[in-house]
Amino acid sequence: MTLTNLPRITGPLGLLLAALLGCGLDDPAVPPPPPTPPPPPPPTAAFTRLANATTGLTAGSLIAAFRDDAGTTWVGTSQGGVLVRDSGPWRFELLRIGPLVTGLWAAPGEPIRAVAGDEVFIRRDGIWDIDPVPQTGALFLEIWGLDADHVWILGTGGTILRKVPSGWSQAVTSVTDEIWGITGDTPDALVAVGQNGVILESSDSGATWLQRASPTVRTLFAVASDGAGRMVAVGSGGTILVRQNGTWTQVASPTFQALFEVKAEGPGQFLIAGDGGVLLRGNGSTWTPVVVAGPRENLRAIVGAPGQRRVVGWYGTVLTEASGWDSELAGGRLYGIHVAPDGVALAVGTGGLAYERRGGTWRTLTIPTPASLFAVDGPSSSDRIAVGDSGTIMQEVAGTWTREPIVPGALLRSVWYDGTHALAVGSGGIAMVRENGTWRSVATGTGKFLRQIDGNRWTRLFVVGDSGTVMIWNGQNFANVTVPTSNTLRGVHVVTDRDVWLVGDLGTIIRGDGTAWTRLFPPTLNDIRGVRQLGERTYIVGEFGQAFRFEDDDWTQMSSAQAGFWLGLAGDSELVAVGEIGIIAEGRP
Repeated sequence: MTLTNLPRITGPLGLLLAALLGCGLDDPAVPPPPPTPPPPPPPTAAFTRLANATTGLTAGSLIAAFRDDAGTTWVGTSQGGVLVRDSGPWRFELLRIGPLVTGLWAAPGEPIRAVAGDEVFIRRDGIWDIDPVPQTGALFLEIWGLDADHVWILGTGGTILRKVPSGWSQAVTSVTDEIWGITGDTPDALVAVGQNGVILESSDSGATWLQRASPTVRTLFAVASDGAGRMVAVGSGGTILVRQNGTWTQVASPTFQALFEVKAEGPGQFLIAGDGGVLLRGNGSTWTPVVVAGPRENLRAIVGAPGQRRVVGWYGTVLTEASGWDSELAGGRLYGIHVAPDGVALAVGTGGLAYERRGGTWRTLTIPTPASLFAVDGPSSSDRIAVGDSGTIMQEVAGTWTREPIVPGALLRSVWYDGTHALAVGSGGIAMVRENGTWRSVATGTGKFLRQIDGNRWTRLFVVGDSGTVMIWNGQNFANVTVPTSNTLRGVHVVTDRDVWLVGDLGTIIRGDGTAWTRLFPPTLNDIRGVRQLGERTYIVGEFGQAFRFEDDDWTQMSSAQAGFWLGLAGDSELVAVGEIGIIAEGRP
């Protein structure tokens, strides 16, 4: 039985997700939908131990932020809700399941509004409700205002809405670009910026907008005014523009990372936040990187007064200025897990996040890198290699971690290491081999994203990746293998040289001997991220906290007490699963 791909998200929503969340976009495909499997049986087994390794409330990306006149901080998430903090701890309020909350704003003493998808929400008496707006067909990207009577909503397709006594009115912009940022000192001196370097100005409270000359074609995500005649706009590729005396110029930037937010801190003083944990301070012409003590996650919004700033970003990250830009919340993900023969386990994840289990207790482990780590492997608990973003390869020898030299920029997602040889794979079909202590690249014959490696010996390793890619490494080169799927494969487990499990998107489960393969009917159509066999039982984990056990040709759903994704699975005598919000599950269910 063959299952086929589902359509990819494309169009404005796809572009929005790519910009805010860093998602890759594949070419659209619209094949017939897959058959619906029977519902799984109720859970009858469970992991025996659960631990939450981080302090986060959400592993979703934090995209927008606002601090009201009462001192309450509001943070928009990628999971259709808002994180709120007043005088107590953080709490989560749901607007609607699904849409990204991309903007928040309130006038003093007025209810707060949020934009999410193509809707506007308003919070009255503790309840979020719909605030009706004209049907524009746009996705809303930002909401901002000067006071209760002067508020604007920005969106795709050149959309700008302005608040009027009767509700909301659509402005005239004459452009079709995405509009991402807006600022102004008075209603008659407004500036908006967006896609393709577009710069718009309005002198009539935002009713009509005129396009101005721009020194860049890169997307501009935010703009801020210092109230003293200077404006700064920031965008993709580290772009920084300055407006002085009515003219925009591009200035030198100390980074090539995408910059998503800029706030004025006083006359001639600005703070910028962006990808890779980048924070910059400057006067518009010159910029200095700010030292960040917390995880170097992609940052999306700045809130609060100077000296009391919070910066929010990916995976539930909230950094505070008062702590030296350390984490107040860190809902990071754990991507990779390795269990050594002596039972010592190491879990790695976002921003260098790492936890080690020794003697049954999990403790924070310091690996000296700000990069997100996706996989770890090794012959023992004192000889391990971890790989991740920015071409990062870290090796541990007797408790000391050092970075291995390698070509920068690659997104490495998996590593196999036996103490003598190592193989690492990742984006663009990259493969790196380590022999005699030296790393070198090897040709794979594919440009597909390679996602996981497994095997029992150096001369027979299985590698899986996008579009149903499967390859076998024989110690010198790769050979392609044809399997019955074009879905992305995310996990592989080699039980023996002739007994191999493959799992992936849309419930893909395949078993074979390296030549002949059989596609199994899945217990779920959600993405599967990990597979492991212990004895006669095979386990899979994936989206929405789903975990299943395969025994006697039947699947049993396991209770995992996890609503997010499981992202990694390992173990020989018992399982260890890791995933979103730093959750760790252990046991042999």
